[in-house]
Amino acid sequence: MATGLIGGAIIGFTGLLMGGDNGVSFLMLGLSLPGLLLQDAWRFAFFAKRCGHQAFINDLVWGASMLAGFLLLSVGDSSSVPRFVLIWGGGATLAAIAGILQSGVVPSPHRAHEWWKRQRDLSPRFMAEFLATTGTSHLALFGITFVASVSVAGSLRASQILMGPVNIVFMGASLMAVPEAARFLKRSTSLMLIWCIGLTVAIAVAALSLGAIVLSIPSSWGLSMLGQAWKPGKELIIPMATAYAVGGAIIGAGTGLRALAASRVSLRLRMFTAPVTLVCTIGGALLGGAMMSAWGLALAHCIGAAAWWRGLTRTCRRFESERHRASPRPP
Repeated sequence: MATGLIGGAIIGFTGLLMGGDNGVSFLMLGLSLPGLLLQDAWRFAFFAKRCGHQAFINDLVWGASMLAGFLLLSVGDSSSVPRFVLIWGGGATLAAIAGILQSGVVPSPHRAHEWWKRQRDLSPRFMAEFLATTGTSHLALFGITFVASVSVAGSLRASQILMGPVNIVFMGASLMAVPEAARFLKRSTSLMLIWCIGLTVAIAVAALSLGAIVLSIPSSWGLSMLGQAWKPGKELIIPMATAYAVGGAIIGAGTGLRALAASRVSLRLRMFTAPVTLVCTIGGALLGGAMMSAWGLALAHCIGAAAWWRGLTRTCRRFESERHRASPRPP
């Protein structure tokens, strides 16, 4: 919430300087940012407490608020970008307030510094890892556009949109996978590894199944969904589904490393896989256009999966040896 207040003030002030509809949109985002981030925090907190139904109710409040707002706009015929942003952020703010009522916990932004001091061995590294992940995907698209063309980048984006439901699985799994892995770790590292393997297999099955579904969709349906982007997107589904399936192995291993609080190891692995992804995707686009770039992404994920699982198993062995030394010896 403290981050939302500080960031929202900066974004809102920027909107005031910009003026016009864009400026008003930024102002609405600045006003909504504390609620948006607090609502997101409630979702993680509810799952960590094994209260997933509370997270569902909270998201339902957000969705119902947005739906009501959009219906009002459609009736009044007064739609505009600032109003859409306000409805989106305002709905999240209502859900954030609902989270306070659901949990009985009032946020304490003045204690943010105290929290940061307790978590500073993890938070900066996880933040850097997140920035590296998002930055890599954006840099890859820019690089592909530079060495190939906008149409090549557009084809890749179209195939990623077709694989969008798997991204929803990724996001949903990340909410509950780490808390569950941490609970298994309290019992044994073997159980946690089995959980991570199961998560990997589930994501791989979901990605390959979605790829098969997309390939079976009639062209008329596809054209109605994506227009002219349907054909080039569908052509890349096989390598893209492969990339997403192998990427599930990285998510599975990353879940285990987070449960182990091995932020140093996961950051080092992310710093290794990020340039590999850039080289494989941009190099593939340079050599063979969109198809080679998609296969390059699949290759990068294969290399990354091997590195992440090697890092996870080595960290588990080190964790077991440290736990064995710390445990009291029998009389």
